[in-house]
Amino acid sequence: MMKICSSAQWRMELPLLLILITFLGVPQLRAQEFRATILGEVTDPTGAVIPTATVTAVQKSTQRTYTAKVDKDGIYMLQFMPTGKYTVMVEASGFKKKFFNNVTLESGQKLTLNVTLAVGSTHQKITVTAAPSLLNTTTASNGGVVDQDKVENLPTNWQNPFDEFLFVQGVRDVNNGIEENSTLRGGIPSYSADGAPGGNNAYYINGSPVSIQGASRLAPSQDAVQELQVNIAGGAEYGWMNGGAFDAAVKSGTNKFHGDLYPAFPI
Repeated sequence: MMKICSSAQWRMELPLLLILITFLGVPQLRAQEFRATILGEVTDPTGAVIPTATVTAVQKSTQRTYTAKVDKDGIYMLQFMPTGKYTVMVEASGFKKKFFNNVTLESGQKLTLNVTLAVGSTHQKITVTAAPSLLNTTTASNGGVVDQDKVENLPTNWQNPFDEFLFVQGVRDVNNGIEENSTLRGGIPSYSADGAPGGNNAYYINGSPVSIQGASRLAPSQDAVQELQVNIAGGAEYGWMNGGAFDAAVKSGTNKFHGDLYPAFPI
């Protein structure tokens, strides 16, 4: 037997129904972590872990410091670090300090840096000038990064830095150079990542979503971008889409005043 609802019941239930429909109809917008991580193990020359060690990283442009204590298993993790160059120091009582110069972190990178400390005085130090291996052993993602030098010097259309995602292997333009209509910087390009349809992508600025139906509707100024990163089919945080995650990391500033001046001629 069909139940007939009164007008009063409809008035009470209709707002709840509309709220439910609204939430079910909104696409999922999930923030992504654009900052970098350094993690690894600290051991002595015999391979035994050193749970008393401390790892400190200093960003060269700002002198901002990040510190982590090694746990009982000899593991440390430095998190939420902006992109850029760092000096990393590892120290423990009864061992020589070890320094790593010019450690470069990219957007969203998880850099494994295992350290072996030599027995000696803490007043003694060992400096490693070679860069650590960039082999990614912590995530299953692939893709690539467009670093700051390329962002600043490669040509773009209307200073739209998203044009430079094409320099990442596996990314191609699905519009043959014709950019979609947009209110910012002459248009937003549409890309395919590893052959997936362009509508399956997600776009971010500093990890915050800026895309609608697989296309970006906002692009930062080229001068404001530190680097660009593309993640293709990797990580649980990207599991809800099968295209590419396109992220622009914005510059965090330095301890010195600086600026840019350039002519702009619309085409």
